[in-house]
Amino acid sequence: MGRHRRTDTPQTPRGPQTGQPHGPMDGFLQSQTDASGEASGSNMAPTALPPREPHGAALERIGEELRNMTAAMATKTDLLVLTTTIQDALRAEMAGIRAEVTAQTGRIQDLERSHEAHATRQQATDTALTRQGELLLQMR
Repeated sequence: MGRHRRTDTPQTPRGPQTGQPHGPMDGFLQSQTDASGEASGSNMAPTALPPREPHGAALERIGEELRNMTAAMATKTDLLVLTTTIQDALRAEMAGIRAEVTAQTGRIQDLERSHEAHATRQQATDTALTRQGELLLQMR
C-alpha cells in the first residue's frame, strides 16, 4: 500500500512561476513587509537560505564549541574551588588575627592595671617620703 501519485488530477504548477513555495523549506524565510512598509503575505518572495556546510564540518564545529564550553566551565569550576579555598584560608587567618588581638588586648589591659597600681604605690611612697622629710625638718 505505497503512496502513488494520481495521474488523473491535473497538477498545478508551483514554484517561481506562480510565486508560491515549491519545497518544504522554500519561502520559510520571507520578507514580512512590502516596499511601502505594510505587512504583506501575497507578494512575499522566497529568501535564499545560507549555504549549508557539510554535516561532518558542522558536527566538528559543534564539537569544538562544546569542548570550548566544557573547558570554560571547568575553568570556572577551578576558579570557584580556588576562590573557596582562598576564602577558607582568609577566614582561618582572620580567626588567628582575632585571637592574637584578643590576647594582646588582654596583655595591654594587664599592663594598664599594673601601671595604675605602680602609680598608686609611687604616689603613696612620695607622700610617705614627703611626710618623713617634713618630720626631719621639724626635728632640726
